Amino acid sequence: VRLSTLRYMHENKRAMAAIGLLKRRHRLEVDGEYVVDVHGANMAAKVAPHYLDFQLYVGSRRGLDAALPNADV
Repeated sequence: VRLSTLRYMHENKRAMAAIGLLKRRHRLEVDGEYVVDVHGANMAAKVAPHYLDFQLYVGSRRGLDAALPNADV
């Protein structure tokens, strides 16, 4: 599926069409208009050091299981 197709679905509120894409895997094709020249004047060749500073915990069911510690009180 092309990135421009996903953008079109978002801008035109085509939620059902977008949800329909979730039924199976798709290869994402990036249109030329979204490709950035990595050798351009506004690009940094290296950004170091960098660290992952985000974690997401997802519970197996509705509730606060992911946020609360697993301890008996």
